[in-house]
Amino acid sequence: MELTAEMLRRIAKATPNANIVALIVDGLNTHGEKFGLDQPHRIAHYLANVTLESGNFTRQTENLNYASAQRIYDVFKGSSKSPRFKSVGECQPYVRNPEKLANKVYAGRMGNTKPGDGWLYRGRTPKQITGNSNYAAFTKWVRDIFTDAPDFVANPGTITANPWSFLATVWFWDVNDCNRFADRNDPENLRRVINGGLNGYVEVLEYYDRTALVLLGDGVNELTKFQKEHGLAADGSSGPLTRAELHKALVAMTDKPALAKTVQAAPVVEEKKVPIKLGNPEKPWYQSKSLAALGVTGTTVTTAVANVGTIPWQNLIVLVVAAFIGLGAFMVWSRIQDRKKQAEKAEAIKS
Repeated sequence: MELTAEMLRRIAKATPNANIVALIVDGLNTHGEKFGLDQPHRIAHYLANVTLESGNFTRQTENLNYASAQRIYDVFKGSSKSPRFKSVGECQPYVRNPEKLANKVYAGRMGNTKPGDGWLYRGRTPKQITGNSNYAAFTKWVRDIFTDAPDFVANPGTITANPWSFLATVWFWDVNDCNRFADRNDPENLRRVINGGLNGYVEVLEYYDRTALVLLGDGVNELTKFQKEHGLAADGSSGPLTRAELHKALVAMTDKPALAKTVQAAPVVEEKKVPIKLGNPEKPWYQSKSLAALGVTGTTVTTAVANVGTIPWQNLIVLVVAAFIGLGAFMVWSRIQDRKKQAEKAEAIKS
């Protein structure tokens, strides 16, 4: 599929940087086929994430110039086991001091070992490659394809030039086999691989809708039109069913012989865990039919035997106890059968 700069401008929610748009368009059109990124359903997921990571194609270098200590704390505080900042107050010296902040939050990780490595190997390219080890890994990968590629560890700033900037985004996509997530229309797990979590996931879904509509030749505000044409509830609100139809429409744009075997005609729509309740889900055990039967039958037996005046009271007690034991055993057997039935239902649901 041939991309144009106009397509990317329509996908973006803000005015993009023309140079960034050009390098992505040229990169996909020139090198996309090598990495399976010539198929619309894959391009849609790729661009949805790159659009977010690059701030609507507006930046290639990480913006660490934060105006408030609270924002720094929210973004870089770290985990409870490995905190980078223990309080908002600790962030104050790093406000509007991007180099100092980079050297603080990126020190001692991602291959950064020397003073100043955090700033030297800060996030660059639309994918925001960060850290000495990632610059080194990209250098090794890209030199297997282009032997004249620079050493990006020695000259990290050169990574933002074309075609290296585009290829840096494809490097991460390729080594993590991200096409498999696009093939099954699984944006959630794709986002987990790219982000390490689900930060920005909601925004990625919005960008996916926009990208898919543009690739299909529609406007970004024509979701209702698409829904009508595909027999969906035309409410203009996207969800799993709408994205499934977008995926199918994009897959249909590629000739079948060119599709990978991993492409799913029925893509991931929604996963729900079905709770399985054992026993009687409607009534507690003490209101069960088995216990009721036990009580009623036990009373009946007692009454019947009591009316037989010729039986000594000792024998009467034995008979009543025997009746309760027998009916108790029946109740246990009945509950075991119920559990077996519920287990069979659970297995049927799983399959």
